[in-house]
Amino acid sequence: MKVITIIFFLFPFYSFGNPQFKEKISDLLHLKPENYTREIDGYHKSIENYFAKRKAICLGEYSSNVLEVEDIPVKKKLSKEEKKLCFDKIKTMQRNYINNIFLARKRYLEFLHKKRVQNLIEAKNVALKDLNAY
Repeated sequence: MKVITIIFFLFPFYSFGNPQFKEKISDLLHLKPENYTREIDGYHKSIENYFAKRKAICLGEYSSNVLEVEDIPVKKKLSKEEKKLCFDKIKTMQRNYINNIFLARKRYLEFLHKKRVQNLIEAKNVALKDLNAY
């Protein structure tokens, strides 16, 4: 009779499908342009770190061990189908991340452009005002 225990090393089970990172990716859509430069590094680091860990899981670096009655650990590798599903899920999340980071960056650039155009208009008005003063 076999006793099977699955142990996950180095990476907690709950983070494999952690909705926190899906929410973080979605939060990029609501990132205010005024806060972009201050907050984007935090988003980028945590999300890229998450993708690196997910990729390691898909490659089998965080494999599970099956302990037999004799307590001899037997490594269990992911099948090709499981690896494909794992990588497909990562690709889907990465597509969402790329699209959302693009939209956040675009909003930020539009915000900067609008701000700079406003500064240019103000500079023109000051210059014309100074010219009319003579």
